[in-house]
Amino acid sequence: MFKTTDITCPCGNTKGFYHSDKLAECTGCATPVHVDTPTYHTYHVTPLQEIAKQQALQDILVMGSFDINGDIADWSNCFDTNNIRVAV
Repeated sequence: MFKTTDITCPCGNTKGFYHSDKLAECTGCATPVHVDTPTYHTYHVTPLQEIAKQQALQDILVMGSFDINGDIADWSNCFDTNNIRVAV
């Protein structure tokens, strides 16, 4: 397995196979790319609050839809999904 690194290739690719501190090979077009300074790229990351909200809703479905009395639970008032905080 080859180690990959961030690059900026003329073909538009941003990943390359690491060869040395100064050289990488583009994973798209196999062109050698000189790496003289670190290259950084931005990526979309799903916010932790959104992940927590989705997980909480899945947990509710797994636990069931009934409350302790056997009645259908009204989950809409059990959680404030607009104010989820997660300790990291």
